[in-house]
Amino acid sequence: MSAAPPAQARRRRRGANAIEFALILPIYLALISGIFDYGWMFYYKSAMDSAVAYGCRQGSVVDPGTLEVNLPTVLSTARTGMVAGVRMFGATCNSSCTPTATAYGTNPSRGIKCTLTRQWNPLFGFWTHGVVLSSTSVMRLEWQR
Repeated sequence: MSAAPPAQARRRRRGANAIEFALILPIYLALISGIFDYGWMFYYKSAMDSAVAYGCRQGSVVDPGTLEVNLPTVLSTARTGMVAGVRMFGATCNSSCTPTATAYGTNPSRGIKCTLTRQWNPLFGFWTHGVVLSSTSVMRLEWQR
Protein backbone atom coordinates (compact mmCIF):
# COMPACT_ATOMS: atom_id res chain seq x y z
CA MET A 1 0.00 0.00 0.00
CA SER A 2 1.16 3.41 -0.83
CA ALA A 3 0.45 6.50 1.21
CA ALA A 4 -2.14 8.92 -0.12
CA PRO A 5 -0.79 12.06 -1.69
CA PRO A 6 -0.89 15.13 0.57
CA ALA A 7 -3.65 16.86 -1.44
CA GLN A 8 -5.99 13.88 -1.05
CA ALA A 9 -5.25 13.57 2.70
CA ARG A 10 -6.15 17.25 3.19
CA ARG A 11 -9.37 16.82 1.24
CA ARG A 12 -10.48 13.89 3.41
CA ARG A 13 -9.77 15.79 6.67
CA ARG A 14 -11.41 19.06 5.60
CA GLY A 15 -14.57 19.00 7.85
CA ALA A 16 -13.11 17.06 10.78
CA ASN A 17 -11.74 20.16 12.54
CA ALA A 18 -15.12 21.89 12.47
CA ILE A 19 -16.86 18.80 13.84
CA GLU A 20 -14.29 18.41 16.65
CA PHE A 21 -14.69 22.10 17.52
CA ALA A 22 -18.49 21.80 17.60
CA LEU A 23 -18.27 18.78 19.92
CA ILE A 24 -15.82 20.39 22.36
CA LEU A 25 -17.28 23.93 22.44
CA PRO A 26 -20.23 23.24 24.85
CA ILE A 27 -17.93 21.50 27.32
CA TYR A 28 -15.44 24.34 27.14
CA LEU A 29 -18.14 27.02 27.62
CA ALA A 30 -19.64 25.15 30.59
CA LEU A 31 -16.20 24.90 32.20
CA ILE A 32 -15.44 28.59 31.65
CA SER A 33 -18.86 29.67 32.99
CA GLY A 34 -18.31 27.52 36.09
CA ILE A 35 -14.96 29.19 36.67
CA PHE A 36 -16.59 32.63 36.38
CA ASP A 37 -19.49 31.66 38.69
CA TYR A 38 -17.23 30.26 41.42
CA GLY A 39 -14.83 33.21 41.12
CA TRP A 40 -17.75 35.65 41.46
CA MET A 41 -19.07 33.70 44.45
CA PHE A 42 -15.68 33.77 46.22
CA TYR A 43 -15.39 37.50 45.50
CA TYR A 44 -18.77 38.10 47.17
CA LYS A 45 -17.84 35.86 50.11
CA SER A 46 -14.62 37.82 50.61
CA ALA A 47 -16.48 41.14 50.44
CA MET A 48 -19.02 39.87 52.97
CA ASP A 49 -16.28 38.66 55.35
CA SER A 50 -14.67 42.10 55.24
CA ALA A 51 -18.02 43.86 55.66
CA VAL A 52 -18.95 41.78 58.71
CA ALA A 53 -15.59 42.46 60.36
CA TYR A 54 -15.98 46.16 59.56
CA GLY A 55 -19.52 46.39 60.93
CA CYS A 56 -18.72 44.37 64.02
CA ARG A 57 -15.76 46.63 64.71
CA GLN A 58 -17.98 49.71 64.29
CA GLY A 59 -20.36 48.34 66.90
CA SER A 60 -17.68 47.18 69.31
CA VAL A 61 -16.23 50.68 69.79
CA VAL A 62 -19.59 52.23 70.80
CA ASP A 63 -19.97 52.70 74.56
CA PRO A 64 -22.82 50.47 75.82
CA GLY A 65 -23.18 52.71 78.88
CA THR A 66 -23.57 51.86 82.52
CA LEU A 67 -25.73 48.76 82.96
CA GLU A 68 -25.66 48.46 79.16
CA VAL A 69 -28.48 50.91 78.58
CA ASN A 70 -27.05 51.71 75.12
CA LEU A 71 -26.66 48.08 74.03
CA PRO A 72 -29.40 48.41 71.37
CA THR A 73 -27.39 51.30 69.88
CA VAL A 74 -24.28 49.11 69.80
CA LEU A 75 -26.13 46.35 67.95
CA SER A 76 -27.82 48.79 65.57
CA THR A 77 -24.45 50.40 64.76
CA ALA A 78 -23.00 46.96 63.98
CA ARG A 79 -25.89 46.09 61.63
CA THR A 80 -25.66 49.46 59.87
CA GLY A 81 -21.90 49.09 59.57
CA MET A 82 -22.24 45.66 57.97
CA VAL A 83 -24.58 46.95 55.27
CA ALA A 84 -22.33 49.96 54.64
CA GLY A 85 -19.30 47.66 54.57
CA VAL A 86 -20.84 45.45 51.91
CA ARG A 87 -21.19 48.46 49.62
CA MET A 88 -17.75 49.75 50.60
CA PHE A 89 -16.07 46.47 49.66
CA GLY A 90 -17.70 46.35 46.22
CA ALA A 91 -20.69 44.07 46.66
CA THR A 92 -24.41 44.74 46.97
CA CYS A 93 -26.79 44.17 49.84
CA ASN A 94 -30.29 43.75 48.43
CA SER A 95 -33.49 42.53 50.09
CA SER A 96 -32.05 39.03 50.57
CA CYS A 97 -29.21 40.46 52.67
CA THR A 98 -29.83 39.92 56.41
CA PRO A 99 -27.47 41.50 58.98
CA THR A 100 -27.83 40.33 62.60
CA ALA A 101 -25.94 41.38 65.70
CA THR A 102 -26.35 39.81 69.13
CA ALA A 103 -24.66 40.40 72.45
CA TYR A 104 -23.07 37.53 74.33
CA GLY A 105 -21.15 36.94 77.53
CA THR A 106 -20.98 39.01 80.69
CA ASN A 107 -18.62 41.71 81.92
CA PRO A 108 -15.64 41.77 81.73
CA SER A 109 -15.79 39.69 78.57
CA ARG A 110 -18.89 41.09 76.90
CA GLY A 111 -18.87 40.91 73.12
CA ILE A 112 -21.02 40.99 70.02
CA LYS A 113 -21.51 38.39 67.36
CA CYS A 114 -22.27 39.74 63.88
CA THR A 115 -23.66 37.60 61.07
CA LEU A 116 -24.54 38.51 57.51
CA THR A 117 -26.41 36.13 55.21
CA ARG A 118 -27.30 36.70 51.59
CA GLN A 119 -28.90 34.72 48.80
CA TRP A 120 -26.26 34.68 46.08
CA ASN A 121 -27.23 35.03 42.44
CA PRO A 122 -24.77 33.45 39.97
CA LEU A 123 -23.72 35.07 36.72
CA PHE A 124 -24.53 32.08 34.51
CA GLY A 125 -26.12 29.58 36.88
CA PHE A 126 -24.77 26.34 35.40
CA TRP A 127 -23.06 25.17 38.59
CA THR A 128 -24.16 27.22 41.58
CA HIS A 129 -27.92 27.32 42.23
CA GLY A 130 -29.53 28.37 45.51
CA VAL A 131 -26.33 29.18 47.39
CA VAL A 132 -26.74 31.16 50.61
CA LEU A 133 -23.54 32.94 51.63
CA SER A 134 -22.96 33.59 55.32
CA SER A 135 -20.21 35.41 57.21
CA THR A 136 -19.75 35.69 60.96
CA SER A 137 -17.44 37.77 63.14
CA VAL A 138 -17.16 37.97 66.91
CA MET A 139 -15.59 40.92 68.70
CA ARG A 140 -15.16 41.93 72.30
CA LEU A 141 -16.70 45.25 73.30
CA GLU A 142 -14.09 47.94 73.86
CA TRP A 143 -16.07 49.46 76.73
CA GLN A 144 -16.57 47.11 79.69
CA ARG A 145 -18.38 48.52 82.73
